[in-house]
Amino acid sequence: RNPQLFRDAFRVIEWSRKVMTVLGGRFHNVVSIRIGGVYGCPRREEVAKILRDVADVERSLLRFADFVLSLDIPSFKQDMKFLTLYDGSEYPERAEKIALHDSSHVEFYDLRDFERIVKVEQKAYSNALRYRLTNGDPYVVGPLARFNIGYKHLRGEVRDKLGEHGWRPPFVNMYQSIVARIAETYNTLLFLREFAEKYREPTERGVEVKIGPGEYLAAVEAPRGILYHRYVVDANGRISYANIVTPTAQNLAAMERLISDTIHQSNAVSEETVLRVGAEIVRCFDPCISCSVHTVKVHIIQ
Repeated sequence: RNPQLFRDAFRVIEWSRKVMTVLGGRFHNVVSIRIGGVYGCPRREEVAKILRDVADVERSLLRFADFVLSLDIPSFKQDMKFLTLYDGSEYPERAEKIALHDSSHVEFYDLRDFERIVKVEQKAYSNALRYRLTNGDPYVVGPLARFNIGYKHLRGEVRDKLGEHGWRPPFVNMYQSIVARIAETYNTLLFLREFAEKYREPTERGVEVKIGPGEYLAAVEAPRGILYHRYVVDANGRISYANIVTPTAQNLAAMERLISDTIHQSNAVSEETVLRVGAEIVRCFDPCISCSVHTVKVHIIQ
């Protein structure tokens, strides 16, 4: 129905794949990063190719953004708690602190407390792990969580674009996550443009690191939310314990709760309502494809 809209979206995706390939070694699940540094650094000429197209890509992104930000997005409130990496100094990407927050309250924890403030569970109807806060509440990670606490750290151009369409935090339901995604995409594009303009080939690729016995942990804000790793290395230099907590696994409990609540709040529960609401909210979370293709049959009892 809108060929130009499709071309704009595809233009941004196509360019982003080129950027990932140049900076990360391939366009999906980058392979250039290693402990202590990187395996290789891109040549200045390769980065210059990224810069050559950035103005055209920005125009495409802004046209697409105007379309998304003008959508009639529902404004009802959903009860959500959010978990993000955040230390107050920059937009949530990397930090040694975790922020647990909702629309009115923020609590900070050290990253080492991650496995203390969340608990893992498994349901009889699913092979996928789920995570909840220690009080049993589900929580949300990802763009909406980052946006609500990190809005003030977005670049001025991004906040201006959101303001043109009347968007400001706090966002109160998962349908609004697409606005947060647009904000983050534009913010990242501006960062990449600045990075490419200033880029000089480094003389060093990192430092050599000797991994001895001990415990190692880290987390990063992946696009879908917090990605947490913890490893225990024994005296022989082998990993004796590993715990990897993915964003999709953390969102599953909240995903199910919000779908259930939204369906029950609708005036008439029907198979069509279940399929529509379920599909919409799942897409708002954007789970990884290996998790998103599994469904359960819903029986409606009148």
